[in-house]
Amino acid sequence: MPTLLGARHRLDPGKRQGHAPRFEIAYQVFNKAWKIKPPYVLAMVELAEGPRMMSNLVNVEARPQAIKCDMPVQVVFAKLTDEITLPLFEPAQ
Repeated sequence: MPTLLGARHRLDPGKRQGHAPRFEIAYQVFNKAWKIKPPYVLAMVELAEGPRMMSNLVNVEARPQAIKCDMPVQVVFAKLTDEITLPLFEPAQ
């Protein structure tokens, strides 16, 4: 499980599920540091516990026919470095 702000704080794993009421498909990159090649999906995710967050929707084709508003999603963690792990989301199984 990834840690937050050192060993004293830990992320609550929660239910790891939610839904994506809104999404956008990006066809260009505005910053050269961005590692994901377009097109990619940016989604507003509403977690089952209530909070909302912006994240990438992965493991789905970046086309409107493949994504639906309010589709159920589940978290997947992407480890970027030993210190940085990002929560991303994919369509729920």
